[in-house]
This record gives sequence, structure tokens and C-alpha cells, in this order.
Amino acid sequence: MPPGWAAHQDQEGRVYYLNAETGESSWDPPAGACAWSIDYTYALGPEGHEYKFHSKVRMLDRSYTSVSSTVEALQEGTLIVEEGICVLFSASRGLYYLVWRQDRQDLADRICFPWNMDQVMCMGPVGLEDAFANRAALLEKDVYVSVTQAIEALNLGELDFSEPGWCVVFSESQQRYYLLFHCDKAADVAATFQPWRDPDEEAEGH
Repeated sequence: MPPGWAAHQDQEGRVYYLNAETGESSWDPPAGACAWSIDYTYALGPEGHEYKFHSKVRMLDRSYTSVSSTVEALQEGTLIVEEGICVLFSASRGLYYLVWRQDRQDLADRICFPWNMDQVMCMGPVGLEDAFANRAALLEKDVYVSVTQAIEALNLGELDFSEPGWCVVFSESQQRYYLLFHCDKAADVAATFQPWRDPDEEAEGH
């Protein structure tokens, strides 16, 4: 909603919009209201994946079992989620779904894709394993051969490194070790690890 506006229901259950600051009211959503849409939904996984949203996002009660019907209710204002983001369990699909308002895209991205290319640190080539030894687990080299493959597996829950929140993959194409870390662990990683600097690139910079 634009600043000052909020959705309300009258005694007959009809939704109207009121600006508490100006006293203006309308049956139609105010101009500039951010949208709810089926495009702003994402499957988080089946039961057992509650850790992805627990304590971060409001879980709707089990009366909301359809993604499309829930989005429609949010659009019409019959369901009000002031936080602009919520989770429901789709009974037909057996999956948790994140549903968010257009202006909550940043938070949605952090929940849907907590592992991403912005949270990658180069640890160096073969021979520099001491940079992460005993502090970060190395993924199986014959299974995980690239950063993007490992990130996808982490986001899908095929790999679970919620604790300590990081791991290392060896990139066959780059012949480098890369530390991958959860979006909530940036400060811990900065205090624990040092990124590798390519001496050849540094020499070219001088």
C-alpha cells in the first residue's frame, strides 16, 4: 500500500481502503498499491522444509490451501497480510509456497534463494586447501563440479549446510576452490575466512 493507506472491512464484510492521515476512503485499491500476483509465488518444498521460513515469515492457517485462491484473496483485500509476505501449504500439491507482494521481492529472494552467486568467495587453486581445512566441508569432487550446480543443490535442499552455513566446492572449469555461504552468514564468513587473491591479477594492477 502507499504510505498512510490500509485495507479494512465494513460490517457487511466488504473491503474498503482508508488513508488514516487524510481521512480519504475508497472502494478501489489506491493508486501506487503494490501488487500481489501468482507471479510472486515460489514452491519452498514439502513438509520437512519448514526451516526455510520458520521464524522469518508468517504461516497462514490451514484454511488457506490453494495458491491461486490465496493470491486472489490478497488482491481483493479479503485476506490482509500487512508484512507483505507469507507462507501457505498447498494441499493439492503437498508443498509449502511463499507468497509475496511486489515490494517484498528482496526478502523473498533471500528466503527462496539463500544461497546465490553473491555469496561466493574464491579460496584459491589446488595446494591451498589450508585456507579452509577443518573449518569448511569440501563437497564431493566427483559429484559437485561447479559453483552453480552446488548452489542449486543447496537451494533445493539436496545439500544441508544450514549449520555452520557454508561449504566449499571445487570448480573443474576454473580449477579453483570456492566457499559458498548462506545469506545470513556474511558477517561470520568475513570474520573466519580470507579470500584468495590471484597474484598475477594483482601484478597487472600495479
